[in-house]
Amino acid sequence: MPDATIPGGAITGSASHVGRSLTTVAFACLLAALWCLTHHYKGLQGDAELYAVQAFAKIHTNLASDLFLRGRSQDSYSIFSYIYAQFIQILGLLRAALLLTIVFKAAFFAASWAFARRLMNRDVAVLGVGALIVINGDYGAYNVFHFAEDWLTARTLAEALVIASMVLYLRGSTRTGILLAAGNLLIHPLMALPGILLLLCMMVPAWVSLLGAAIALLAACGIVLDATGIAHLPRMFVVMDPEWLCIVRERSQFLFLTLWRLSDWNEYLRPTLSLSLTALAIGDRMVRKICLSAMLVGLTGVIIGLIASWVPVSLLLQGQAWRWVWLGVFLSILFLPLTISELWRVRTVGVPVVLLALAGWLLSGISGSICLALAVALFGLRRRMTSILDPCLHWASVGGGCALLVWLIRCLWSHVWPAPEDHRGIDLAALFEAALALNFVSYACLWGCVRSLKDRSAKSTGIVAACTVALCIWCASGTFRAQFAQSSVEPLSGWRRAIPPEDNVLVLPDPISPKFAWFTLIRPSYLTVDQSSGVLFSRVTALEVRRRSQVLLPLMDPDWLLLSNLRKPRNSSAGSRGSPSIPDPVHRLTHEGLLSVCRDPELGFVIAKEKLNLVESSPSGLSGDLKAWNLYDCRRIRALGSTV
Repeated sequence: MPDATIPGGAITGSASHVGRSLTTVAFACLLAALWCLTHHYKGLQGDAELYAVQAFAKIHTNLASDLFLRGRSQDSYSIFSYIYAQFIQILGLLRAALLLTIVFKAAFFAASWAFARRLMNRDVAVLGVGALIVINGDYGAYNVFHFAEDWLTARTLAEALVIASMVLYLRGSTRTGILLAAGNLLIHPLMALPGILLLLCMMVPAWVSLLGAAIALLAACGIVLDATGIAHLPRMFVVMDPEWLCIVRERSQFLFLTLWRLSDWNEYLRPTLSLSLTALAIGDRMVRKICLSAMLVGLTGVIIGLIASWVPVSLLLQGQAWRWVWLGVFLSILFLPLTISELWRVRTVGVPVVLLALAGWLLSGISGSICLALAVALFGLRRRMTSILDPCLHWASVGGGCALLVWLIRCLWSHVWPAPEDHRGIDLAALFEAALALNFVSYACLWGCVRSLKDRSAKSTGIVAACTVALCIWCASGTFRAQFAQSSVEPLSGWRRAIPPEDNVLVLPDPISPKFAWFTLIRPSYLTVDQSSGVLFSRVTALEVRRRSQVLLPLMDPDWLLLSNLRKPRNSSAGSRGSPSIPDPVHRLTHEGLLSVCRDPELGFVIAKEKLNLVESSPSGLSGDLKAWNLYDCRRIRALGSTV
C-alpha cells in the first residue's frame, strides 16, 4: 500500500507543479498583452532621440560637434551610450532601439514581479504589476517624466536595476543589492541615487533615516551658502548667472518647483497619500518601512528641489533631486491592489475607504487627492468611531459606490459610443479597442482573468495559457510593427557626399529634424527644440541656442521658449500629451530669409521644400516625397553676397 501511495502523491505533486507553471505563463502573457493593448512603442521620439544620437556619436565621431553634444551633459557620467552603440553596430539603429526597449521593459516588469512576490501572494502580485501597466506613472511637473517609458532611454534600465537591488535586499543578499545599486550610478545617476537612499533607509532604524535626511538638507544649504559667498570660503559651487538662468527657465521650466502648477503638485501629493494609506492598512512591518522610507526620500528630494529653485545653484539644479519621488510613485501603484485587498476585510470602514481610494486614483486633478486624504483620515479614525455611525457609513458606501459606477459608465459611454452626427454605424471592433484603451476597463478585464484562473485544473489552465500566448503574440506584432516601419528611412548617399561630415544642417520644416540630419544624413543639426535640452548643463550651449534662434528669426519663431509658449493658446493639434504648444516654422522660405540665415558661418546647408532661384544641389537617387526637397549650400550663397 505505501508503494502505491507514494507514486500517486508524486503524480499529484507533479500535476500541481505543472498547473502552477502554466498559470504563471498565462499571467505573464496576460500582462504582456495588457501592455500591448494599452501602450504603443514610440520609436525614436522625445528623449529616445537624444539617447540615440549620443550613442550614434560614439560610432560617427563627426556628430560630436553637434550643438547638443559639444557641451557637458548627463552622458558624461554614464556608460549607457557605449552599451547602446555596441548594439547599433551589430543590429542597426532602429532594430537596436526596438530590441533594447523590449529587453528593458521585460527587465522592469520582471523585477517588479519579483519584488511584489516577496511581499504579497501571486494573484495580488499580478494585479500590482497590472496596475503599473495601466496607471500612468507620471512624476515631476508638466508630464515630462514617467517610469517605464514607451521608448528607449537609460532611465528604464536604471529603474529596473533599482527594483532588482531591492529584490536582492529582501532575499537577504544585502551586499549584492548595494553593489548593484552602486553600479547603477554608471547607467543613470539621477535615477539610481534614490534607490541607494531607499536601501539605506530600509537597513537602518527610522531615527537614523531622519538624521540622514536632515544631514542631506543641511548639505544642500551649505552648498547654497558656499555658492552665494555667505560662508566666506573659497567657492566650490556657482549660482547660475541671470543670462544663463533665463534661458534654462524658458527651456526647462519643470526644473523649478516654484513654477510648478497645482496639477503638478497633485501628481506628488496623490502617491504620497496612497503610500500613507498603505502604511496604515498593511500590517507587514517591511511593507510599512518601505512606504515610509520612500516617502522620506521623496520629501527630502522635493525640499532640495525647492532650495535649488529659490537659489539656482547649478549643481543642485542639475542634480534634479525632485526626481527622487519616482520610487514613491512606483511603490504607491504597485501596492494599491494589496492595500485595497486588506482594506476590504476591515469591518465598517473598509468598504468606504476602498471606494475613496479607488476614486482617488480614477479621478483626475485635486479631486483624486481629496478622496485619498479622506480615505487616510477615515481609516486613521476608525478606532474612535462608535457603532452608531455604522448605518451612516453603510449607506454612504452604497451611495458612493453607485455614484462611482455611474461615473465609470458615463466615461465608457462617451469614449466608445459614436457621435450623433456620425451616420457610419457602429464598428464593434473599434468600440472594443476604444473600451480597452480606458485604464479601468482593461484593468477590470485583468482582474476577471485572475479570478477565473484561480484553482483551475492543469488541463484547463494549459488551454488558457495557450490562448494567452497567442493573444500576446498577436497584440505585440501590431504594437511594434507599425512604429518600426514608420521610423525606417532610406539613406541618402548623394546628399551625404555633398555635405561635409562636420557641417551643420538645417532641415525645414522642423518636425522631421533632427532625426533626418542625425540618423539619415549623419550630420550635425543646426538647431531644434530637442537640442536645446542641453542648456541646463552648459552655459556655452545655452548662449549658443539663443544666438542661433535669433539667426533663424526670418524663418521660424524660437520653439525652445517653452515657458512663454505655455502662456499662449494651445494648438488644437498639439503633439504629445501635456506638452506645451510649440510654434511651427510658419514663415515661408524666401530669398531674403535664406540669405539672412546663411550669413551665419556655423550653418552649412539648408534643406527645404521651397525651390528658389539660387545655387542649389539636387543629387539624383531621391525617391518619394524627397524628390520635391532642395538642398542649399550656404557657403555658395554667402559667396554670392548681395548679387543674389
